[in-house]
Amino acid sequence: MTANEINQSISIDEKIGRDKFQNFQTNQQPDWQINRFSRTTSASWDVGYYTGSTRDMVIGEIKNRYKGDNQYDSWILEEIKIRGLFETKRKLQLKYPNAKIYIHYINFYNNTDKPRFWDITNLIPDFESNAYPKNSFDPNAKIVEKLSTMLKNNEAINL
Repeated sequence: MTANEINQSISIDEKIGRDKFQNFQTNQQPDWQINRFSRTTSASWDVGYYTGSTRDMVIGEIKNRYKGDNQYDSWILEEIKIRGLFETKRKLQLKYPNAKIYIHYINFYNNTDKPRFWDITNLIPDFESNAYPKNSFDPNAKIVEKLSTMLKNNEAINL
């Protein structure tokens, strides 16, 4: 794949994830309010939203999985993504020192309209180095070592 084709695939996948989140919010969590979606595909976060009556701020990372929700017991979360999300939260906390700000990792699947949410706000990751494709959108991607941790299905928030 060319770099342009990879970027197009990422953009399409991001749009699908955002559309799924917006549909979920509208149909299943109408008391949530989407503040905004990130403007670039390389941002450290995908969506900012407020929860129900508490109006807690949430930074969300959305993943659109082309797998079933129970195809795996756990899902990979890369160290670079965690660090970006934590840094975004740190900056927001400086701007809004009295706000409760959470970080959610959100998976949507191809076999259900019910996503899985993990609250990773206070996650203390146990990083391991594993071999993964440099870019999961490129079928010919070079395999590289990446630090990652696993999010287990049974640790997700039930909504």
